[in-house]
Amino acid sequence: MTGSLAENRTGTDTGFVPLEKYRPKNQKPVIAFMNLYGYESLAVRYLGAAVRKAGYRCLEIYFEDAKRNFFRYPERHELMPFVNLLRNEGVDIVGISVRSSYRKMAALLSEAIREELGIPVIWGSMHPTICPEDSLESADAVCVGDGEVAIVSLLKAMERGEGAGNISGIWLRREDGSIVDNGWAGWVDVNVTPDPEYNVPGKFHTRGGEVFPGDPMIKDPVLTVISARGCPHSCSFCSNPIFVESSKGFLRMRKVDNVIAEIKMAQRYMDVRRIKFYDELFATNKKWTDEFVEKYRAEINLPFDAFLHPHHVSEPLMQKLVSAGASIISMGIESGSERMANEVYGRGISNERVLESIKVINRSGVTANYDLLIDNPLETPEDRKANFEFLYQIPRPFTLFIFSVAHLPGTALTKKLLDDGYITEDDVEGRNDHTLYQWEVSLTHNRPAEERFWLALISLLTKDFIPKPFIKMLSKIGLLKMFPAPLIFFAWTANIVKLSLMVLKRLRLGTITFQEIRRHANLRDIIVK
Repeated sequence: MTGSLAENRTGTDTGFVPLEKYRPKNQKPVIAFMNLYGYESLAVRYLGAAVRKAGYRCLEIYFEDAKRNFFRYPERHELMPFVNLLRNEGVDIVGISVRSSYRKMAALLSEAIREELGIPVIWGSMHPTICPEDSLESADAVCVGDGEVAIVSLLKAMERGEGAGNISGIWLRREDGSIVDNGWAGWVDVNVTPDPEYNVPGKFHTRGGEVFPGDPMIKDPVLTVISARGCPHSCSFCSNPIFVESSKGFLRMRKVDNVIAEIKMAQRYMDVRRIKFYDELFATNKKWTDEFVEKYRAEINLPFDAFLHPHHVSEPLMQKLVSAGASIISMGIESGSERMANEVYGRGISNERVLESIKVINRSGVTANYDLLIDNPLETPEDRKANFEFLYQIPRPFTLFIFSVAHLPGTALTKKLLDDGYITEDDVEGRNDHTLYQWEVSLTHNRPAEERFWLALISLLTKDFIPKPFIKMLSKIGLLKMFPAPLIFFAWTANIVKLSLMVLKRLRLGTITFQEIRRHANLRDIIVK
């Protein structure tokens, strides 16, 4: 659809369904959980498993897969196959997992569900937890905090014919527009909550507006697993510190045996060839890591991906992880400018230590991926130059994941940018949906000439077939800084070559799927690697 149909979805719409008075059609209420634009979502799978264990029927619906830089809001008629699925399955209430970037899309879906079916919609996940009042402008209720226990309590109350006015973590919107604040749901015990299930009935996914039965990840060779929820660090651009302020010990680690059991259960139904640990940070505890290495190597013995922090990287750690099967290691650099990394992003680490960690990863022989952030209004030309000069020192081969800074609600960085007048409330994700069109960055996106110049140069640094001294020479051509178009085209072409080589390699190894290709099928705005 055109942007105009979605632009007002942050405001209050009509037709709310008061959850305090709502009575389901089914004696035991049926709930549908939805994730927006991401087939891998574990949140919906955890919630589905918890509800099924409690004896309730539920649907898991994965509404479209992620699209890199070519998002499009659907027309209303394109939502009807999804709405008809809810109608035909007799759903009583819909739960939507909402990240801030998809706040407008969630509002659009919520309005369609209420208008067509007259059933309530409850939002959960990051955005409703951080911004419950804002979310209740479009949702009938929100879940603040972990949802496994709170949602089951809600379904039990609905089954008894009671209102949901006093369930911890469930906030409601009354008919008069007032809000019932029921605080936080609290953190669940990650070693007790049921594991995601892939083979159970009631799973659906949509693609291109069509509805298909089954879990969209059931045939994927990569299994996504979380071994811990939370993060021990407090980076200014991240939402995790918001939760740390709300509860002690936000990092919640699962027992190794629990993690191994989840993988084994998935292997009964899936041809798993690789594990992707989707933790914010992996292997932060030595005792846990030692046990994991021993048991994973003996009982699973599959290659795996993990994300590390430079503070934790060491030769002994890398040797252990590689011995267990680690083959792809990702690590956040965020910026090669120490000022940006520490004063702005709160990383608390020197470039010397970061480079030492990079060299350790390089010597281990794994595939190395490093995260960067750009498009920050606090970044100066000097910072961009310092970033390039630091990245120039990184030994090849490596790949960059370059992200456009997302102004997430409530983060320390967003608050600072708002206070200092660099951004307005309309730039904050939820009101803004910038990341749908430029999250992992593309070279063709509209940026100031000087920023495009440095982005093109750092993208060239990952291309082994381009000599680094040649890139250094390009960095000294002042005319290219003012008129970077030829450099952008050169870097874009080199990026296509690298991505093509990566795809061919993974095709030979059998580790790439058409699903992944569809996510990135946009040559003009293809992401930088």
